Amino acid sequence: MAKGDVPCPTVNYNHTLNSESECYMRITKEHLRCTPFSSSAPRRLWPFALAHFCRILRWWPKVKGIVPWKRVSSECQLTANLDRDLHAFGSYCIGHDAQESKLVENTTLDDRGLEGAFLMSDHSTPTLWMWSFKFKKPMKMCDGIFNRTYPFRDPYILEHPSALSHEDICAMHETDGGFDQDNVTVPQYDLRCHAAPVHHAPSHAASIERKQ
Repeated sequence: MAKGDVPCPTVNYNHTLNSESECYMRITKEHLRCTPFSSSAPRRLWPFALAHFCRILRWWPKVKGIVPWKRVSSECQLTANLDRDLHAFGSYCIGHDAQESKLVENTTLDDRGLEGAFLMSDHSTPTLWMWSFKFKKPMKMCDGIFNRTYPFRDPYILEHPSALSHEDICAMHETDGGFDQDNVTVPQYDLRCHAAPVHHAPSHAASIERKQ
C-alpha cells in the first residue's frame, strides 16, 4: 500500500459491484462533459476537469455520512481542504509565482500575479493549477484569488484583455474539436512538471489505422 492509504473492509465480488462501478463511470463522464461546457473551456483541458471532479466527488457524503476525504490519514490532510477544492472549473483566477521563479526577472518589483482560469487544486501541495492566458499553458501557482466569472465565456472581464480574445478562444476550440470528435489530436500535459505540453496523444482514428 502507498503511504496514506486507508484499508477498508469489503465484500467479495457480487453482481451489484459491476452496476455500482458503471454508475460511477456514468456520473464521472457526465460531469466531465458538463464541466468544460459550462465554462466554455477548450477540450485540451479535459484531464484537469476530470481530476477536479474526482476531488469534488470525494466530498460527496456516502451512506454512513462520512465523506472519503475525512477517512484519510494525517499524511493526506494537506490535500483534503473543502474551501480549496470548491472552486468552479474554468473560473477566473489570479495565481502568484514564487519569488524565486524563473518567470520573475526582478524578484523585488516584478508583478508575480498572473491571470488565468482555475483548473484544479494540486494533489500533494497547497497550490493550484490554472491556465495562464499570458503564457498560454497550464501552470502551478500559489496564493490564488478567485472570482466566479468565466474568462473563456467573456474575456473582457480580464484586467489585461489583450491576453485573451474571442478569436483566441474560437481558435482553441477549432483546434481541439468537440468532445464527440475522436479524430482530433489534443495536447496532453504532464502534471508532474511546471506544465508545458510534453507530447501529443494519438487520435482514436490513428489508433484504429495502426491496428488494421
